[in-house]
Amino acid sequence: GYKFDILTKFGSQIKIEVGITYKGITKVQEKDSSVNFINKVLVDSLQQFDLIQMYYGKRLDMQNIIYRVFKREFRKLNLNVESAILRDINFPKEAKILINRFSDLEMNYYNVLLIIDNRTKEIEEILQTHQDLSEIEVSELKRELYVLEHHEYVRKIYDEQILDLLKQGLSNPNGQ
Repeated sequence: GYKFDILTKFGSQIKIEVGITYKGITKVQEKDSSVNFINKVLVDSLQQFDLIQMYYGKRLDMQNIIYRVFKREFRKLNLNVESAILRDINFPKEAKILINRFSDLEMNYYNVLLIIDNRTKEIEEILQTHQDLSEIEVSELKRELYVLEHHEYVRKIYDEQILDLLKQGLSNPNGQ
């Protein structure tokens, strides 16, 4: 496997390990020279991702970039790359702290959405099955239902907290 030091979008350093399978024969010096060039290309190509993206949903995108870069550069050496697999991403301690804080915040957000969804269903059921409710009770339940169905404010608060967390993590990665 090959190991590379990569800078993220916001300047955090991570280490990745890539496993390559290929066919063909070339001189070791040519391959090593090509891998050194690939290192520069990968650093530039993967720098578009931030820590959270690397940790969560962009691993496949990263792997596709790695495969394309190795395939293109090894082809110049008459080597046919069969696979390039992103084996491991090693995050520094401060990045893991930031990612855990992000994960906690995200979990809280989804818990709030679940509570909103459950309460919405509960109110809809009450309105359908309890015909003996007073006009005031029906009005209050419909008002609550309207608020629950228009919960964009919850998303706005979550987005603001994520931005604050990212800013805080970037300026103070240890969370102190």
